[in-house]
This record gives sequence, structure tokens and C-alpha cells, in this order.
Amino acid sequence: MYNLSGGIRWTPKHLALGSALHQATRSKELVKIFHNAWHFISYKNILQVDQAVAESTVTGMDPEIGAVIPPNFVPNHFVYFTCDNIDIKYQ
Repeated sequence: MYNLSGGIRWTPKHLALGSALHQATRSKELVKIFHNAWHFISYKNILQVDQAVAESTVTGMDPEIGAVIPPNFVPNHFVYFTCDNIDIKYQ
């Protein structure tokens, strides 16, 4: 889809792979090489996505407690989660 649209329509793979490579290497040139081979979005777009994620995180921060609270957390509603300690057995 990304190739057929000429890079206009991003897919999760093209966004995530580009972002992961940039986060791991911080190499602008490496990102450009992979982008030129149509493996993921451009370096400029990766920076725009990083900026948008950072701005979203900052706007979601609760100033009273200084932590980011996801927007789907609602006061007086239960939050369910699971955890285990199976990995302790194999250490």
C-alpha cells in the first residue's frame, strides 16, 4: 500500500520500522537509505511523528501528580491488569 500510493499512505509497518531504526541508531543517513528503498517513511516524517508523540504525552500529563494519565482512564472506574512472577523461577 505504501509503495502503490507513492509514500502518501503510511502503513503501521512503515511507521514503526522507521521509528524503531531511528530510535536505535539515531542515524539520519541510515534512515534515508531505507526510505529510498521504500522500506519506511522519510526522515522528516519520522521526526514529525516523534514530535507529535511528545506533544501528546506532555498534554496528557497531570500537573498535580506529575505523571501521564492515559485519556481512557476515568475516575471511579476499575482498571484491570494481570501480572505473574514465572520468570523468577528460571533465573
